[in-house]
Amino acid sequence: MYAFSGNWDYSVDEKGRVAVPSPLRRDAEGNEINTYMLTRGFEGTLWLFPIPAWQEFTQGLGQQLNMALGEARYLFRMFFSAATQCTPDKQGRITIPAALRVEIGLGDQAFICGMGRFIEIWGKAGWDKYRASREKSLEEVGTAYMNMSLLNFTPLGNPTGESDGK
Repeated sequence: MYAFSGNWDYSVDEKGRVAVPSPLRRDAEGNEINTYMLTRGFEGTLWLFPIPAWQEFTQGLGQQLNMALGEARYLFRMFFSAATQCTPDKQGRITIPAALRVEIGLGDQAFICGMGRFIEIWGKAGWDKYRASREKSLEEVGTAYMNMSLLNFTPLGNPTGESDGK
């Protein structure tokens, strides 16, 4: 089980190595994560999965996407062609392949954030640009998703807004 959260700014060395923050090196039960899968993500990011979460992710893709559709095949190609196994060194660093560093504009600074079941890696400049481009507030976006019942969470209780008789 994974519940990655938090965010960090880290340096990327000349060999393309970046440290996985220590809280993201253990699963929810406290077990050390020895191997990850790294692949491209959305919005100019890289996604880093512990192997069991990667297996669940790829199994879910296989079950949900119709490979007869060109867009599904493209999605598979983009995730799987970039996927590489990473084993952190003694300092907790992983090496990000040069092609992926170029693809996301990862220079000497990375922004790393926990995303629940996986970890997202951004070039720091890409993260800053993304954040600046978001015009809607967190409240506006959250309310829209709550109204669509995607978050299945209502901070005030009753999702319908109707009186529950109390």
